[in-house]
Order: sequence, then C-alpha cells, then structure tokens
Amino acid sequence: MQSLTATTKMKNVLPQKVVQKLAEGCISYHLTKASLISAVAGIPGGFTMLATIPADMAQFYGHVFGFGAKAPLPVRLARFAKRRKGHG
Repeated sequence: MQSLTATTKMKNVLPQKVVQKLAEGCISYHLTKASLISAVAGIPGGFTMLATIPADMAQFYGHVFGFGAKAPLPVRLARFAKRRKGHG
C-alpha cells in the first residue's frame, strides 16, 4: 500500500491512511462473508456436504473476483479526481 501511494499520483489525492483503511475494510468484508457462508454451508454435514462443496467453491471465487474488482478503485479515483481538476 505504501508503494502505491508513493509511486502514483494518488499521494496528491488520498492520504495513505485513507487508502489503507479502505483496503482493510474491503478485505475484512469479503473474508468475513466468505468464511461465514462456508461455515453455514458445512453445518448439515454428511452426504449433503458433497453438494455444498461446489457451491462453497463458487461463492469463494465470487468473493475473490468481487474483491479483485474493488481493489483498483483508489487508482481510478485518483485518475477521476485529476480529470475533474482539469489536468487530464
């Protein structure tokens, strides 16, 4: 995170603490949601677990892709702010 704010133009738009807080919140949200859904899906146990494994994997990768889509948002925000100021 430090290299992102130090090497890009984001250091002029968002403070590092704000970027860090956004990233940690996003990671925490997706980690908690994926873990909770996996735990609930495993409650029945037995043969029903065979049916929940593909669903569990699908929701896990859904959260991975969801986080992957949100991760570059601070960089996009910096570019948008630069264009709004008339520099691009």
